[in-house]
Amino acid sequence: MLRKSRVRLLVFGAAAVAALAVGIPLASGHATLTLLFPVPGTQPLTAATDTWLLRVPNERYHRSTWKVVLHIPAVAQSSFTLRQHPGWKTTLTTQDTGAKDGNGDPVSVVTDVTWQALPGNNIGPGTAWYGEFQFRFKNPATPGPVCFHVDQYYNGQTKGAPVEVVSWADGAGTAHPAPCVNVVSS
Repeated sequence: MLRKSRVRLLVFGAAAVAALAVGIPLASGHATLTLLFPVPGTQPLTAATDTWLLRVPNERYHRSTWKVVLHIPAVAQSSFTLRQHPGWKTTLTTQDTGAKDGNGDPVSVVTDVTWQALPGNNIGPGTAWYGEFQFRFKNPATPGPVCFHVDQYYNGQTKGAPVEVVSWADGAGTAHPAPCVNVVSS
């Protein structure tokens, strides 16, 4: 019995070291961004187009997350694209730039994405559950942080109870930090 426990600890320890080596949060009570491509754990480079994973954990024992809104910073709006997420209705908020493309069609940017759970697809109550949403954008040409504001909506505990909204929009080290990435020179 002692041998099995030791093996489990070694496997968990190895997984923890591997996760830290590639920059994947092991457990976090906050909305986070993880670089998926080209190589997880590498630094995002200026002017590169990268794929990101937004992880939104549930932090309420008796409430489900039924809606997530991602507010896109201006530096990512013109190149923002996203992957469809089964079980969630996705709505894009766009803004006309006033420019026209090569065909004479208006050029718009994506300013916000709203994912709303279809019936039976909420991020369940309890801290063991999280949702993931994938998107891409072209990193800015100038190195520095790029931060996304995320609003997480929890359902009421009882029918008719008010909805709770947690805004992940504050600075690092606060109770509700915004998920940020640091773009470095290529």
